Amino acid sequence: MILRLKKSVAFVGMMGAGKTAVGRAVAEKLMTSFLDSDQEIEQAANMSVAEIFARDGEAFFRDREAQVIRRLFENQVCILSTGGGAFMSAEVREIMKKYGHLKRSFKIIPMHLTFLMPYTVWVQFYKKAVNYNLLKERGLI
Repeated sequence: MILRLKKSVAFVGMMGAGKTAVGRAVAEKLMTSFLDSDQEIEQAANMSVAEIFARDGEAFFRDREAQVIRRLFENQVCILSTGGGAFMSAEVREIMKKYGHLKRSFKIIPMHLTFLMPYTVWVQFYKKAVNYNLLKERGLI
């Protein structure tokens, strides 16, 4: 049976939390598109996030970030990894509510595990941890 996402899913969290690694693994498991908002911003601007911050400042970057996230969600259903500060924006949260699924769902993983588990093991852990019942319950597939 092939499962299709009905709504986009965004991974949010602090920089270095594993949003991209987990997002890629989940997208692969669900056979759907994976996008990274920071990579999309860098491609559009033809410069790195750090360069945008240095040249134009954080406020400018956050405006562009919200525009890119809106464009990505308007154009397709996908798994999206966002930048570390994206979710702090009320505008981005509203975009996620409108186009995706926004529900507080926290799973606490002891930080020491992230340092002890090799990257490939960490990704394999999440590939196996995709909870299809939860996705269905929340109307995502």
